Parts: sequence; C-alpha cells; structure tokens
Amino acid sequence: MIQIIKNPCQDLFYDMIASSQSEISLCAPFVKTDIVSKVLQIKNKNVTISLITNSNLGAFASGGSDINAIKSLLSHGFNVYNYQNLHAKIYIFDNEKAIITSANLTYGGLVCNYEYGILIKDNIDTLHSMKNDYNSMIQSELCGVFDSIKINQIEKTITKLGTKPKLFIDSDSDVILTNDNIPAMAKHLNGWQKEVFGIISSIPDSVFTNQELLGYLPYFKEKYPRSKTPDRTLSRVLQELRDMGLIKFIRRGYYKKLWESK
Repeated sequence: MIQIIKNPCQDLFYDMIASSQSEISLCAPFVKTDIVSKVLQIKNKNVTISLITNSNLGAFASGGSDINAIKSLLSHGFNVYNYQNLHAKIYIFDNEKAIITSANLTYGGLVCNYEYGILIKDNIDTLHSMKNDYNSMIQSELCGVFDSIKINQIEKTITKLGTKPKLFIDSDSDVILTNDNIPAMAKHLNGWQKEVFGIISSIPDSVFTNQELLGYLPYFKEKYPRSKTPDRTLSRVLQELRDMGLIKFIRRGYYKKLWESK
C-alpha cells in the first residue's frame, strides 16, 4: 500500500515511532534536538535506532542542525553516521513501513513547511530494497561514524565560533564558513589534524584532491619521522576532518573545504 502524505506529518511520524517493535532507521541531512528527544521518549524500550545525517560545522554552528541531537542518540548507545552527500529523507520502521518525504527531522520539516511524500506499507520487495540502500550508504567509503571524540571537538569549535559565525550557502547548497572563522576552526586541532588543516587552507581552490596532499608526504615524513605509514595516517586524518564537518568527501580522491577559498 502506498499513501500520499502532506504536512503536518508529525502525528504519523510519531505514530510510526511509537508502534515500532524492533528497529528504526532514520535518514535526514538536518536533525534537531527536540525531535530526537521526542523520539527517544515515545519509542518502545528495546527498539534500536540508527541515524544517517550530514556533518557540517557551519550548519551545526548556525543551528540549522543540532550536534546535541547526535550527542543524545550516541549517549543512548545508538549509531549515528555521516554521509555528506545526503539529501534524501527516509524513515524505515521495523522494515515493515517507511516514509519517503521531503521533510527533515526538524519542527519545520514535520510541522510548518509544505512537505510532500509517501507512506509505504506491506510492500516487502520495496521495503527490502530501501533497507539495502540504507545499509549501502552506511558501508560506503563516503560514510563516516560519529563518536564522542569527534563530538567533543565539534562542540569546542562551535563555542569558539561564537553565536553568530559568518557563513553563506554556496551553489552546491553547502553551508560554508568564511575565512574569518579559520582561527577558531583550527583551535582544537593538534598534531596531524592541525598540519593537514593548514595545508588544505593554503590550497587556493575549494575542491582539492588526494593527489595534491600526497605531494606533501616528504614534509610529513620529516615532521613525523617515526610514522611508518604517513599515507595511511593522512587518509585517517581526512576522515576525521570530514566527520568534524570541516571538509566534505565528494567522491574517491576528491574533497571540498567547507570554508571559503582565499
């Protein structure tokens, strides 16, 4: 069965949450604390939750999405993933029902905005395909995982950025911080993270490649002579900066700064 849904759809969404018996799989670029708090409050005790969302420091700092929402899910032992090319809003309940919608996990998305979507029930093949796609995103090389260390760095950086960070939305609809924010962005980076961030900042274009960074391997070998695999360390640090919302993975070997180019 397929049913068209329009806003406000919060009652339907929360009904699906409350009636789920085993597993809830959420996927939305923007998520707010009040929605997550309600979900945690009304879900059944033994139901697990996973969330795929988008890490972008500017979006967190400006309040477009809430780092506290992610922190809350992690504190309850649930997994939260970072898929930065995300635009889909998909909510799957027990692999038996699903909502595909234009609505993010925000009050505006579920209540205020004019959103449109469908509710799918009792269509096993479609639901199975959706869950496979969901799992494929999690397993993709473009996907990262939030943890307490990354959350702590994000929170400290947001504090340094202040209540009104300077930012803009670019042609790709990414939230981009201005160069005025660079000192605050680098404040809580250390070691390899700080070195890589500095090199990326010196690259004039907003998009850069892994090949460009590998050109700095002689520098890293001299800076960190005890590192036996600097190329692997560089890849790991890029993943860390991605999950902190400082850079965006576009595709294999290509990255984008989430602050303006000089």
